Amino acid sequence: MRFITPCAVLTAASIVCSAAALSAATVDRPLPADGSQSASNLPMCVVPAGVVSDRTRVEIRVRLEHNDAAPASHEVEFYLDTPVPARLLGRQAVTVPAGSRELSRCWWDTHGRAGRHTIIGRVESQGRTRQASWPVEVIPSDTPGLPVFQGVWLESFGVLMACQGDKDEETKANVRASIDAMNRLGMDTIVLAYVEYQGTFFYPSELEFFDGEVRRTSSGRECRFDMVETILSQADKHGMHVLLGLGRSGDPWLLWEFDKPDWTDRNRKAIDVATRIAADLWSRYGHHASLYGWYLTHEMGDLAKSSAYYNPVADFCHRLAPEKPVLVAPADVQSMSQDELRASSVDIFAYQDAVGAGYVPGQYTYQPENRIATLDEVFARYRNVHEGTEKHLWADLEVWEMDGRTGYANPFPASFDRVKRQIDIERKYAPVLTAYAWHLYFHDPACQGDHIDPRARKLFEAYAAWKSQHDLDTRLR
Repeated sequence: MRFITPCAVLTAASIVCSAAALSAATVDRPLPADGSQSASNLPMCVVPAGVVSDRTRVEIRVRLEHNDAAPASHEVEFYLDTPVPARLLGRQAVTVPAGSRELSRCWWDTHGRAGRHTIIGRVESQGRTRQASWPVEVIPSDTPGLPVFQGVWLESFGVLMACQGDKDEETKANVRASIDAMNRLGMDTIVLAYVEYQGTFFYPSELEFFDGEVRRTSSGRECRFDMVETILSQADKHGMHVLLGLGRSGDPWLLWEFDKPDWTDRNRKAIDVATRIAADLWSRYGHHASLYGWYLTHEMGDLAKSSAYYNPVADFCHRLAPEKPVLVAPADVQSMSQDELRASSVDIFAYQDAVGAGYVPGQYTYQPENRIATLDEVFARYRNVHEGTEKHLWADLEVWEMDGRTGYANPFPASFDRVKRQIDIERKYAPVLTAYAWHLYFHDPACQGDHIDPRARKLFEAYAAWKSQHDLDTRLR
């Protein structure tokens, strides 16, 4: 199980934000009718979100919503670039029950489609036509993945350690500057690893629960800096995409202790906390265009057993907004079947490459080369089990390492030479590469803050220079 931010440097009392944000928020507020889009638009999502290779498949997801007292039929069509018959990608007829939300989706093969495109979703129902569009750029490639990071992970404690200033506005400015830097490097999909962890909320909320890890009540009322709003509002400006991590519900070892006699009760409590947090986040932040999906922060090694937690939480998130994907980050998967994958309610599996601590089955060797030597075999196995399942395979590539002198602790930024080798291996199997993590390990020199390792700036500069030299600025403009 991974969380590598040296959290002891911060305390809950050092996390600050405005009291006005707390008083304005309420979990009893009605859910937005159409989430991140107005009622006149069609809520749509594309996975992956923007830049892809010409050796993959893209999923197009449309939310159908019907609030009348009787069921209604919807005719859904998906087009490439223009809504004419010759550009039709797929068509579905869907009946939506009264007062319900449903998903309609279509898959598009990018082979032979290099260039910039617009995906169009169109729905006709009860004499009304709604339409939405989504930009996609397809890059010629000899592998399913591109040799760049399309996404990046943020650890909330790490964000504060890297960005916290003397005043709220300074902290906010530093967080915004880091989002700007991610966008400049084309890392336009962000996964915020957790909105609560170790007894601390990172957004103002009326929610609270007993955190078994720190043995005290964790309360959103204590939060005085709205990190989630700061990230989403800045991501909105750039057309970026953010998945919000629901946290670990005060039980970080939940999906590693199935044999404990109290596991069923622990799981029930964890589901309750996660779904309450998801509903709260949707109520507060569902209007943001950048809110792309959800990350279930609990990691796992056994999908069949972990689905007792994953599926109820993912199903709940899909009921809020069926088009928004749910992601998990498996940590140590030794075996998994296609049937288990198909039965999962999760949409995206971002597999940790586990290079940082040199993991080999059963132990951390603290020698990254030991893990790098196995990456081809590991990711080929992931690719094979994903084939034909309609579940997305992403890579969660660790850009840090540990020397092991104090055990699993004190991580530091890796060299770009090592990271580049990971990229070259994992892009052969995963259509999307994400960097874990940005703050403290991959840092823009323009962003001020404390606790900045010079090696993080060096990694940032080396990656930016390499990307520029190889004409890999693939961001949509």
